[in-house]
Amino acid sequence: MSVTIPVVSTPNVLGGKPRVEGTRVGVHQIGSLIREQGWSTAAVAEAFDLTPDEIDAALTYRG
Repeated sequence: MSVTIPVVSTPNVLGGKPRVEGTRVGVHQIGSLIREQGWSTAAVAEAFDLTPDEIDAALTYRG
């Protein structure tokens, strides 16, 4: 069974930037921490109370 984690953009949340649905954690923030700052996915998951599926959705988002 596949779980779909939507990435959404809402004008009044994070200035309309894409984020993991149900959170205020932006796609760019997750990508930056992992790709530019060297955080592990486990560290991001723990810091922001996200699941691995939510992190994968953010990292693969192509909006």
